[in-house]
Amino acid sequence: MEQELADLRSNITALMQEYREVARDPEGRLRPGPRALEIKETIQILSGELQFFEQTMSLLEPTTRVIARSTRLPSNLPKFKRPYSDSHSSVHEFMATFERLLRADSYRVSKYVFALAASYEPEEAEWVDANLSASDSWDHKQPVSSSFY
Repeated sequence: MEQELADLRSNITALMQEYREVARDPEGRLRPGPRALEIKETIQILSGELQFFEQTMSLLEPTTRVIARSTRLPSNLPKFKRPYSDSHSSVHEFMATFERLLRADSYRVSKYVFALAASYEPEEAEWVDANLSASDSWDHKQPVSSSFY
């Protein structure tokens, strides 16, 4: 696609040069004849195509390059509260919400462990720091809830 764009730009440049040569009389005054008008119309058509392709490429870019990831913790990150027997929430629900919010905020997966420690009370945070290494893959941490209790 990049080569096609380069070729299209090259064609437009060549046509613009030809237009400048054809559209001026021997004294250098602008007097476009039928050929110059034809070239001008072709330039406009090709320029429209070029603009369309460039816009299409810019829309497709996020899927072909690394998406910028957030380095700040999301402000709405849930705080873990140890569930009680009559509680309707579970560790699994907390982890699902926790991961969903981090993914939605484009937070780096490599920093999930640090975010997890920040969402716990000091006692649980110490456990996370002691037992879950940030160098390990987050996928290998699942299920965290089963190793926590």
